[in-house]
Amino acid sequence: MKGFKVNTKLVLTLMGLGILVSGCAILGVAVSPSAAEVKLKAEYNLAQKEPNSILIFVDQPATAINTSNIRLYISQFAEAMLVTKLKLKQETIIPYQKLSELRDSREDFAMLSPVEVGRALGAEMVLYITVDEFRQAKLGSEGFYESILTTRSGLYDVTRGELVWPEDGNLRKIKVGLDMEKGEFDKGASRLAEASVKCIIRYLYDVKKIDSRVPEEVNYNWSE
Repeated sequence: MKGFKVNTKLVLTLMGLGILVSGCAILGVAVSPSAAEVKLKAEYNLAQKEPNSILIFVDQPATAINTSNIRLYISQFAEAMLVTKLKLKQETIIPYQKLSELRDSREDFAMLSPVEVGRALGAEMVLYITVDEFRQAKLGSEGFYESILTTRSGLYDVTRGELVWPEDGNLRKIKVGLDMEKGEFDKGASRLAEASVKCIIRYLYDVKKIDSRVPEEVNYNWSE
């Protein structure tokens, strides 16, 4: 196709990650009107379940702690998408502050499972996202930095006490990265959080193929 360019490296790394078809589409790919109407089916349709209460539990082990508050960014974007895309009622989402209070009040918090945390806060379901890696490193001497975010996520049914998504019983891994200029750490963290959350949430509702892309104004790179 004339004028059509594909980022080969991006294609290969997306394929390696396993989310090319089922998660985030390649940026810049032309989408025909008919293709735009094609829906990617949810792996677990949380929108249809309409839980009475759901907790967004973003876990950030000490090994992944960074000066940017990536945990808060992920929580905020996840809450926004559950409301705007899945049409869950705002009042069904347990406030981030309640989770913070529980984290501060329990000395054994790090030992609690997602189900135990959800039960302690009265949640029916828990969207669990753990940050495996969040780092920002300088690239050469030109003042540019590389920002990487790796997460694993899953959805727990607190009543049943089990992981209901993904079906294979393993948390879903997503790794995103971008290059940025010095002084853009917080902006980079926010954009990575948004991209990661979009890839996670798209598995939980039927989404039009054209809407499954990450934001086009950001040049994301992907790796396994």
